[in-house]
Amino acid sequence: MTALGEMATGIAHEIRQPLAIIDLANISINNYLEKKNTDLDRTRASVLKIDEQIKRADKIIDNMRSFARTDASDFKKINLKEPVKIAASFFQEQCRLNEIKFHIETEKILPLVYADPQKIEQIVVNLISNARFAVETKFLENKDSYEMEIQIKLYSSAQKENVKLEIMDNGMGMNIEEKENCLNPFFTTKQV
Repeated sequence: MTALGEMATGIAHEIRQPLAIIDLANISINNYLEKKNTDLDRTRASVLKIDEQIKRADKIIDNMRSFARTDASDFKKINLKEPVKIAASFFQEQCRLNEIKFHIETEKILPLVYADPQKIEQIVVNLISNARFAVETKFLENKDSYEMEIQIKLYSSAQKENVKLEIMDNGMGMNIEEKENCLNPFFTTKQV
């Protein structure tokens, strides 16, 4: 629930951008119609912008729906880049606005893995959410001398048989108790 709450801000911002572009294109079309301008190229360009941004908003909503899906597992052979990129897209704008350096590094060609893409998205969202919490908490203590950074790496083993996903941050880290409990269900250090 915490991860969904944090994602809401980024998602709202992401949806507002295409809607603002749609609104501007719509204003342009309305101005054309009011003036009965004969510049059909400008009108066609505006209509294309509306269409592109509607599709963009629709994709954002689809990503949200697929993330929140709770139906039976859908294991299949997938390229891990897709669910990782979808999960990261929820945080990129938030990180930019909060001056967190957010890097994604992936190999061009990765072997396919047998996994449920929605579960991978959920795992990556939770790990990025935790990384963001760690860097922001450390920032509160070291505002003058600290640059927040989150890095995602996705690469294959030397034999090209396995895929490794690493999510790293330069945040506050975990103490011994947190390390011992971090894999227990419902364990958290975050306030309610």
